[in-house]
Amino acid sequence: MKSKNWIHLLIIKFLLIRYVSSFECTNITCPLDQGQCIENICLCGPGYTTFYPKNDNNSNKQLCNYPYKYKYYAIWFEMIFPFGLGHFYTCRYLHGLGKFAIFWFLALRNSIFKKKIRGYSELKKISVLILYIFWILYCADFFCFNFDYYLDGNKIPLI
Repeated sequence: MKSKNWIHLLIIKFLLIRYVSSFECTNITCPLDQGQCIENICLCGPGYTTFYPKNDNNSNKQLCNYPYKYKYYAIWFEMIFPFGLGHFYTCRYLHGLGKFAIFWFLALRNSIFKKKIRGYSELKKISVLILYIFWILYCADFFCFNFDYYLDGNKIPLI
């Protein structure tokens, strides 16, 4: 069983070396401010990684081209501006838009429902329910950003 693992590792190592050596490490493929060429391999600097979108037809294949998003900025943005700014910072637009819509509904509900209308008590109950949902999302975002559960919009981990 162990000999099979070694064979698989050798095959993977061979393919990886062959793939990496097919790129020539230059200042164009590995920018100096984002990475460093060491033995024809581009090692990304702190805060950068390599990311290619699925629909990218870029022929030069620049390495170390994607800056990481910082989870501490996301946490602070989300705690100070609870209407989804942390999600917008990390390119999680759908989550950000959802929180933005809930936040502004809660902020404007008194002016929207100012007139006494039939069924006002039901609307008030719905507003309280939405407020609880918003509070739960607020707490969940804090823990999910803090404990590395959330990734950024391109599925890259936050640092």
